[in-house]
Amino acid sequence: MLSGSRPLPGRGESGDWPASTRDLALAFCVGFAIWVAVSGLATWSTDFGRHWDEGLALDALQRSAEKKNPLPYKYFYPSLMHDIGLISVAIEGAGHPIFERESCTTEFRRELLLRARTVSAWITLFAVVGSAMLSAYLARTCLAAFPAAVILAGSFEYFYHARWLAPDGLLATASILGLGALVVAVREQSKRWLTVGWVFAAVATGAKYPGGILLVPAILALWWVVPRGLQRRTAMRLLGV
Repeated sequence: MLSGSRPLPGRGESGDWPASTRDLALAFCVGFAIWVAVSGLATWSTDFGRHWDEGLALDALQRSAEKKNPLPYKYFYPSLMHDIGLISVAIEGAGHPIFERESCTTEFRRELLLRARTVSAWITLFAVVGSAMLSAYLARTCLAAFPAAVILAGSFEYFYHARWLAPDGLLATASILGLGALVVAVREQSKRWLTVGWVFAAVATGAKYPGGILLVPAILALWWVVPRGLQRRTAMRLLGV
């Protein structure tokens, strides 16, 4: 334990809190398999419905392509949607027809939207893996991984929203992964996991305004993990990240 750090809550003197490496590996395999399955289903079914944020995201993406500038042409929040759009374009490279103004027809915008929805779905649904591993870690058995992953992946509200280029599912994913990292950071007194938790807190904030609430547990974890004499310096480093 780090000098000056606080004792771990709920961990016995034998230090037997964490799940075994085998349990975590099995939990990852279970979560990964379910993630691939539901992401494949999402890829097959992205052509549905309409979300009011998607038109704004496509306009910003098209302007960025025309000006050969990855930054949005004006203030655009949440910026994480714009970043995912850039990833969907980057998959095809500089020869992508979006770089030609005359190619940006209604039909092409629809094609671009479906590609961006697919990228967004795979990223959003990755929370299934994080949920499986966190459940196995807390329960100290890989048996908790399957129900945790299935319940999340099978959620109608979560799955249908994941197939849109929308901030809500991205916020949920960043929150799950961020809170999981912070839990591990506190349990293990790990600065590395604390940094991971802060990164996901930043991603959640970039996904949607309410994501800023994730900074509260991030600050509490900082107070719990880092020795008091180093808290201010570590906080400045994490804010820089």
